[in-house]
Amino acid sequence: MIYHTSHGIISKSLRTHRLLFNISVPQQERIVSAELRLHMHLKTDSRQRIGAGWKVNIFGRCGNAEGERDPLASKHVRRKNSGWEVLDLTKAVQHWKKLNAVNPTLEVRIENLHAFKNTNEWPVIDLDVDRDPDGKHEPVLIVFSDDTSENRRDGDEAPSTRTRSSLVYEDGPRVRRSAKTEDCRKAEMYVDFKDIGWDSFILAPAGYQAFTCRGACNYPLVREVTPTKHAIVQTLLNLKSPQKAAQACCVPTELKPISLLYENENGVVVLNNKYEGMVVKECGCR
Repeated sequence: MIYHTSHGIISKSLRTHRLLFNISVPQQERIVSAELRLHMHLKTDSRQRIGAGWKVNIFGRCGNAEGERDPLASKHVRRKNSGWEVLDLTKAVQHWKKLNAVNPTLEVRIENLHAFKNTNEWPVIDLDVDRDPDGKHEPVLIVFSDDTSENRRDGDEAPSTRTRSSLVYEDGPRVRRSAKTEDCRKAEMYVDFKDIGWDSFILAPAGYQAFTCRGACNYPLVREVTPTKHAIVQTLLNLKSPQKAAQACCVPTELKPISLLYENENGVVVLNNKYEGMVVKECGCR
């Protein structure tokens, strides 16, 4: 689910972003840890002015309750390049679970520690949360939980790692989301055998709907794309270190046959009602 977020400058050296998450963790699961991951964008012309760096503070609020006066997490950041920063929000998420708060609001405050002093000149706020509309660097809240229910079978793995919470982040008009690559799905793809030269031996049909898989395996991987454990691990690694792992691929996970009337290598006309592996039935992330 996507929510609107806002950003702005509330002082000469402070930039803020409000982020809204949808957190839903079953009561029988114990929160093991939670991480807020922000991809920080450093402007190219800022690298010679790193100086004291920046301070990133995270504040939180649940529903209509008054926001926290003290930060939930704080980090002194010194960067030479853009990249991911990880902040520990384990205690906060554990507290939200006790309160049954499913839609907490986080406020990210980025303070420029080398701002100009005793001057009316505005400093360059040269470190910011990446707002790239392609969706690759969206802030994410990753929650790791352990299923403590008595109904868990002996053969089940424990603890279980779940990426239950996804950031819902958007900067500016909602239409910008249309720039993001669509999620993995099955799409139409008609094949005319004449176009690929197969009409020389296939007598019927002249073509067929083969379907194809299109879109990206965006985080978080939903159940509908039936991700393997390897795909989940690869997606998490891609979030933290894109240079180490590419996104999981949207590929056919199940194929079905079609009926073909064709001429074999001996010149015999054959009717095969189950010519396997020709039509995409389902797509998934692998």
